[in-house]
Amino acid sequence: MRDPRNWLRPAIAVVGGAAAGAGLLLLGRHQRRRSRSRSRALLERAERAASDVASGARKIFEQH
Repeated sequence: MRDPRNWLRPAIAVVGGAAAGAGLLLLGRHQRRRSRSRSRALLERAERAASDVASGARKIFEQH
């Protein structure tokens, strides 16, 4: 490693590894963000469905 001509391959490996690591971090962040938004949407749908069922039951019981 004393000869600067031998520094190119390790330098390329370090830069490539850093770029790959940064890419994995960004992909993980994006994946977590998407899963949270999907979870919220699913929860909102479930709440809406439960509300619709409750209001339908109220209508049935009020008629009788």
